[in-house]
Amino acid sequence: MGPSEAERVHALIRAVPPGPVSARNRALLVLVAAGGLRLEEVQRLRLGDVDAASGTVTVRDRHGLVRDTATLDPLASAVVDVWMHERRALGLGVNAPLICTLAGGRVSDAYVRKLLATLAERAGIAPFTTRSLRFTLAEGADPAADGRGGGS
Repeated sequence: MGPSEAERVHALIRAVPPGPVSARNRALLVLVAAGGLRLEEVQRLRLGDVDAASGTVTVRDRHGLVRDTATLDPLASAVVDVWMHERRALGLGVNAPLICTLAGGRVSDAYVRKLLATLAERAGIAPFTTRSLRFTLAEGADPAADGRGGGS
């Protein structure tokens, strides 16, 4: 019997190599896996959309209107908080996406697909897609439903 989905996600996160974007990549992974957010929702997040103390994430539509909220567990929230502190230390502006390049730009879909494949290979696990990752840890997440884990 292979590893559980949760074990695979944890292996994926542990496989993130040290470096200047490791905290960002871990935050991206937990926002998708534990928050149940779609990649495009993560790409739209801004600094003010995440309250690390309460674990609340405000999810916006493509027009910037509030569509939903998601709640992260304390560990996932702490992972995102580490990136938020590193992001501030890098001097990235408040208008840049929360999950951004070191220059403050948008992290591309292609980068995330390659990241997932590379991390899965490093961890020795079957690869995830962003869609399959989204439904692994989010509490009550159901691939057939539109809702996200812990959200309202």
